[in-house]
Amino acid sequence: MSSNMSLSSEADLIDGKLLFAIPKKGRLYEPSVSLLQNCDLKYRRKHRLDVAGCLTLNVAFVFLPAADIPLYVSQGRVDLGITGQDVIAEARADVDELVKLDFGKCRLHVQVPVNSACKEPKDLAGRRVVTSFPNLTKKYFEEQVPGQEPTVHFVSGSVEVACSLGVGEGIVDLVESGDTMRAVGLHAIGEIMSSEAVLIANKSSTHKVGGRKPCPACTDDSVCWCLVRAVLRCLLAIGGFTWHG
Repeated sequence: MSSNMSLSSEADLIDGKLLFAIPKKGRLYEPSVSLLQNCDLKYRRKHRLDVAGCLTLNVAFVFLPAADIPLYVSQGRVDLGITGQDVIAEARADVDELVKLDFGKCRLHVQVPVNSACKEPKDLAGRRVVTSFPNLTKKYFEEQVPGQEPTVHFVSGSVEVACSLGVGEGIVDLVESGDTMRAVGLHAIGEIMSSEAVLIANKSSTHKVGGRKPCPACTDDSVCWCLVRAVLRCLLAIGGFTWHG
């Protein structure tokens, strides 16, 4: 398939529809897809396309990296999305968090080798810290050790090996079970934030139906509540959600 044909196909799929961003891979992908299935939000996704039309609502699902979804939602390029609170905070994205989805739970921890002389985050003052969350890390240490912040180095992945390879004296990384952290000889000495997957929407008019064709049941210029209600019906069925609307 040529790139021009692919772009044309994707444009046809999103034209006039409410756009819902879904993580395309990683730890949030499978739970997000399962959530859609449990909510009877069926779709047909063509090979190599990152856009899929919903078969039950006037919605197109756009599959994006989870870390990019806050940007697309905050700028109104897509209307709704599922992503983690950690990447929302790192992106400093101004979005509405509509629903906590009760999966993808983790904690952003400051970690050092178990034999390190650093026993608390303040001990990393003036040292080297490696992370995939530079904005959150810098803000945290500005509050912990103002004027003596560590040098923060960004890496895109495999943060846990940074200390053993001598790149950093500490790291800031996500922890779910803690198994990886312990396996590489690290332990946590501080927590920056806890996180889980959330359903988000744009705060301004760009996430509203506006010029796009609304679902038949959505007659006002508002977010597509057909879609939100479909997600909420599932969450009510499985229990344990928090509504922020």
